[in-house]
Amino acid sequence: MVNHEALAVYRSIARAGRMTFKGDKPALLALRTNLRERFQKNAQETDQTKVAENLKVGRQVATILARNVVQGVRSPGTDTYKLQLDKDRHEINDNPPFKTCTDKSS
Repeated sequence: MVNHEALAVYRSIARAGRMTFKGDKPALLALRTNLRERFQKNAQETDQTKVAENLKVGRQVATILARNVVQGVRSPGTDTYKLQLDKDRHEINDNPPFKTCTDKSS
């Protein structure tokens, strides 16, 4: 029988990955492959302590993907990247370079 909590964590990581890597097919494929492999590897785990720890780590991974991982898009013909920051989703914290950056493409 499928553990519903594990399935919820799996879906949470997949959803966070889709938001984070939107439009980046290689990154999305790598995420799906790695996520599937790791969950299948631990699917038969019966030690409740290990299961609880794996679920905790999975929740943390989903949070980090959604709030802390930022993708950059390379500007054509240059060595500069534009970060795809979402002020409603990403944690900027006390990082002055990101707090003060503005979109200069307009």
